[in-house]
Amino acid sequence: MNQDTPGKLSKLLAQTKKLQDTGNLAAAENALRKALEASPDSIEVLQAAARFYSCEVKDPAKAAQYASACRERSAQIIAEMDEILGRRRPPAARHIGGIIGPY
Repeated sequence: MNQDTPGKLSKLLAQTKKLQDTGNLAAAENALRKALEASPDSIEVLQAAARFYSCEVKDPAKAAQYASACRERSAQIIAEMDEILGRRRPPAARHIGGIIGPY
């Protein structure tokens, strides 16, 4: 991502929203595609795509694809931040022989 990309993404997402509001869904989808091409890992863009395909175009498969990608990227970012903060995730709690707890 170059230095111009955040500004470009903001403009593309604003353009997408404006076009959605005017009912020009084809042009809105085109602007959204450009934003996805510019930054396919951006949580903001993935979230916008999931909402667009869920609410505007009504394509549940695409909405689920982008929602899943957004959740995946969010989990990656959380793991990165936990590492920076020196946090380690505790092992998952398990239930063995009547005792509940991490082992």
